[in-house]
Amino acid sequence: MRETTPSFWVRTLPVALFLLLLAGAAGSALAVIRLREEAGRLAANTTQLRTTMGETTRLFQEMGAAMAAAQQPEVLRARVGNRLAPMTEKQIVWVRAIGATPRAEVAAPPAAPAISPRLAFLEPVSGSSLLR
Repeated sequence: MRETTPSFWVRTLPVALFLLLLAGAAGSALAVIRLREEAGRLAANTTQLRTTMGETTRLFQEMGAAMAAAQQPEVLRARVGNRLAPMTEKQIVWVRAIGATPRAEVAAPPAAPAISPRLAFLEPVSGSSLLR
């Protein structure tokens, strides 16, 4: 009888499958390491963004508080002195603004209270930041 020897493919197929399995495991291990590095980098960026967002929020709150304090009636009265008066029937109010007409006629409300909350400048204010 003739003895049969296993062919080349039958002998090398288990070795090839083992090497393929080993390469897949090594690739998966490298992918896990890369994902961990990306997660660490993302955590660092998130921490930096949160810090920046906190600083920006604090800055906006400080700016809002400063603007609210600057717009208090007492502060505005102190800045313009005695140049404010209640509006008359028809009064010309000069306004410095970009895109606005330089002169506008304003009518007073029909039933104005004794002390009007609407005040007009008696003389132009030069260099005032209120009108910009």
